[in-house]
Amino acid sequence: MNKVKVLSLTLIVFLFTACAGNIKLPKWYMKIPCKKNHICNVGTADSDRLQMAISEAAQNARIAIGQNLETNLTGLMRQASEEINDESVINNFQSMAEEILDIQLKDTKITKQEHQQVRNKHTVFVLMQFDEGKANERMLRKVEEDKALYDAFRTTQLYDDMKTSVEEFRARNAN
Repeated sequence: MNKVKVLSLTLIVFLFTACAGNIKLPKWYMKIPCKKNHICNVGTADSDRLQMAISEAAQNARIAIGQNLETNLTGLMRQASEEINDESVINNFQSMAEEILDIQLKDTKITKQEHQQVRNKHTVFVLMQFDEGKANERMLRKVEEDKALYDAFRTTQLYDDMKTSVEEFRARNAN
């Protein structure tokens, strides 16, 4: 019985390595480089069509960034709940933030891409980034447009943090 398990495991490892070909992970794939005030993630995909592999890898990275943004939104909502005692204002802020973040995922940008081909199979690796300052600028603009929301938020640390992030974003993009 043990010989069967060892033989099966050896066969699986052999088939896996034979099918894998010579695909090597890019150096940046395991240690993701990311600028300050950005959310970065990687994606990979295989396809017999290059463009399909590129599109799928980008979508996989975008999904991972979206999951990070969802986690950040949960933290924002917790902070807003602690600083503001008006549930309707908090619900309004949450709806607005979710809408902006959905739109924002379209603002992601591929900063690195690597393509490898083994036989007829294309493997694409992408590094994608999302600028949180840009998202905060839109969110701050929306907060300021809604008087009740603005009045509730302008005295909070959350509002100050968003303003600081927006100022840093503007300074980065002024050059």
